[in-house]
Amino acid sequence: MALVLGGIRSGKSQYAEQIAAGFGEKILYVATAEVWPGAGSMEYRVRKHRERRPESWLTLECPRHVASAVGESGLLDQVDGVILECVTLLASNTLYAQKDPTDYEPFQEALIEEIEALKKLIRQAPVPWVLVSSETGMGISQSDAETRHYCDGLGIANQLLAKSADEVYFMVAGLPLTVKKAETPEEARDQLRRLRGRSHKLHSAVVAYRNAEPVWRHVAEARLTMH
Repeated sequence: MALVLGGIRSGKSQYAEQIAAGFGEKILYVATAEVWPGAGSMEYRVRKHRERRPESWLTLECPRHVASAVGESGLLDQVDGVILECVTLLASNTLYAQKDPTDYEPFQEALIEEIEALKKLIRQAPVPWVLVSSETGMGISQSDAETRHYCDGLGIANQLLAKSADEVYFMVAGLPLTVKKAETPEEARDQLRRLRGRSHKLHSAVVAYRNAEPVWRHVAEARLTMH
């Protein structure tokens, strides 16, 4: 599973779509957005996302309870991979499904339950996944309770997903920064060889220093005697 994080207009959606396209031709696009009439910029964004997607991609809209909706759809056996767009809106949908959005604990429990169910589904899925989420924790703590609870909850959700992800990318101005990436067996062997090479060079340098130390001490003593 790959997780793509970033701020607003950082390029995270397009980069995640590139990753998904690498899974194969037929991709399941799991959309968590709820678009209401008159939503303005949100309607525009959803429309642009739809225009970018290839015709071979399938779309499943599920604002909440993503794991159960995807599992019950039966689509995982029909596609080459899955992209979930996005955890950001999944968190906000969960927040406003609570009786009192200003009450943090019920929201946190509901969101963690949602994320843990999603992680379980991904582990059992026969195809790879890429998830998109926003990084909202790089500013100051918000004064109003709803926004503060939302940012806290999303931060916890991102941590849970990043911990179990094979790859994590952070988008900055359209450029991906690799935060975490699983090594192939070949890469692991190359890394081990490099570490062994560095260890051997360090050992040789230590031995050379120890062997040279008496000589340099005698030279220093001789110079002191001359002065």
